[in-house]
Amino acid sequence: TLPANGWVASFNSLSSSLGRYGAASGPEEVLEGTGTQACPAFSPDGERLMFGREDDEGNDSLEVVSVAEDGRASPLSTIPIDGIEDARYDIPCASWAPDGRSAALGGGASGRVVDTETAEVRRLPVSDATDFEWRPGTDQLAITSHASPDPNTPIDIYTVSTGELRTIDGVQAVRFTWSPDGTTIAYSQGVPGLADTMSGISLVDADGTDALVGDSGEI
Repeated sequence: TLPANGWVASFNSLSSSLGRYGAASGPEEVLEGTGTQACPAFSPDGERLMFGREDDEGNDSLEVVSVAEDGRASPLSTIPIDGIEDARYDIPCASWAPDGRSAALGGGASGRVVDTETAEVRRLPVSDATDFEWRPGTDQLAITSHASPDPNTPIDIYTVSTGELRTIDGVQAVRFTWSPDGTTIAYSQGVPGLADTMSGISLVDADGTDALVGDSGEI
């Protein structure tokens, strides 16, 4: 995961630790815990670290710890996550919202939004949600689902504070990303019958207007 406050998280199948970024050597703070830990992600302010854990009995959770300037990690919360048996790595992998409070993750029949302060887990109203990206500076989450054989699916926008879900009209995508200012989505479409092959890059405003369809050439 990217450095925050000079520390990076190092997770592998044997251990999990925090080490000083750029240091040739020196002490590391070991993140204690049983089971398997994965998917470390620092909060936007760099003061907290979130990661997924599966304990020795197969129970899944999101763990949130604070990270001090000296690298010491102190537990803040453990948030149980159920029903992700078919998720990637079988361990919760979440991404922070820009506000540093909410987090999103996929797996199972639907994705979830987690409040890391209250431990509330909310299921998203989208079946088989798999790909997520937070809109910069907002609590809006762009979502796609890839349960069908067609590689391209609509892009839905979910607002955490209101629970509103809307679909961007006329857009089908296999990959997408927000512009840094959150006004535009860049996306590519999959080519049916050709695995791992995508069309050129297209653009659309967040409200579905001003669409600019890219070249149909494959990438």
